[in-house]
Amino acid sequence: MIRALRLAGLLLTLAAAPLAAEEATPLPLGQGDSLVDFAQQVCDTAPGSEVCLAADRLVRERLVAALLTLGGQGRRDRDLALVLDYADHPAPDVRAAAVAALGQMYPAAGETALLLERLNDPVPAVRTAALVALQRSSDPAAIPLVDRARDLQGMSLR
Repeated sequence: MIRALRLAGLLLTLAAAPLAAEEATPLPLGQGDSLVDFAQQVCDTAPGSEVCLAADRLVRERLVAALLTLGGQGRRDRDLALVLDYADHPAPDVRAAAVAALGQMYPAAGETALLLERLNDPVPAVRTAALVALQRSSDPAAIPLVDRARDLQGMSLR
């Protein structure tokens, strides 16, 4: 959880940075974001408390927003590794956001295997995000996979 909170701090810093400030360097992981710092302190001292759970939920909400922002910024070369780090996150909302962000980055052949795994995710929102991402893939092998997944899951993206 601490790793997730620290990476959330980085994502939030990146997402908040203006598009024109490409040379700006983000703060170190987790530093400078009062919510992330607070959540980390509370959850270190009382991991199962209501305050920890509420702080964790707020951090996840901001993380989801940051992932979607990263996906839409068109900086695949800079942000892809960070987005991919969250595609296996234990929280389904974060996983779905990471897969959706990957879809916004127009996935390449190298991400097809990951998206296929996410098509089998137990959470429908993650499966849907994976299907949309595969539809946007530049991998020619993704086309029959999209058709088959739609048939199996009864989904229509039109």
